[in-house]
Formats: sequence, C-alpha cells, structure tokens
Amino acid sequence: MGVGQVLSLEPDALNSVGCVFLSAIVGPLGLSGEPRPIAALLITPDLLMSGVWPVKASAPVLLPREEWPYEPYRASHWVGVKVTGSGIVRALLAAYHRLTPWDDWQDPNYLDSLLLAGVRRPDGVLLSRSA
Repeated sequence: MGVGQVLSLEPDALNSVGCVFLSAIVGPLGLSGEPRPIAALLITPDLLMSGVWPVKASAPVLLPREEWPYEPYRASHWVGVKVTGSGIVRALLAAYHRLTPWDDWQDPNYLDSLLLAGVRRPDGVLLSRSA
C-alpha cells in the first residue's frame, strides 16, 4: 500500500485535494522504505471520499508549503492549474514501486512529469519498451 498525506482541500480548484505521495510503502510488517516525498499534486477526491484511500492518522505536513507545485496558481484563482485523476496517481505509485511498467503510456515519460522537481524515477522500474 502506498503512503501519502493530504496537504490541502481546494474547493476552488475543481474541488480537488492537494496531496503529497511518498516513496515508502506499508506492508504486513509496517512502513518500509524511506518516506521521501516523490510527488505533490492536486488530485480528484474520489478515492479519498470513497474510502479506497483511507485516512489513517493526522501528522505534521511533510512538504513545506513553498514546495507545493500547485501553490503559485492560488494567486491567479487557479487559472492554468492541472488536476490529476486519482486513478493516474494509483498508476504512478504502482509503477514507482515496480508493480507495473513505468513507460506504458502514449508518452513513455508521462509519469516522470508527475514527480516533484529533482525527483527521478527509481532505478529498476519495469519498462514495457526497449530502452
């Protein structure tokens, strides 16, 4: 199970939710891996609202507000902001954790565009196309 944190609720940005997603996963023995931020996105709220992505705890925000990539759009009343579907985020996390191919998109670098600045795809991701 992937790990993320709700950063903000954004009703004026297409009723989206700001979230940060981490490199760590939760398995049978608890948290494994270093919990580094890998992506911060405005996402559709459907998987949170339906409980598919349960909120398990409250904790201090891991990513400082000045690093939220969508924050500059607030001043322009969200003009030009991008909201990512929660299903795409599921695919990002599955590929990041080597469960599905990273490049299985029309643009094989699409998932790279969802990562935070300075974050690269992990070594050893599955690829569906030859390098």
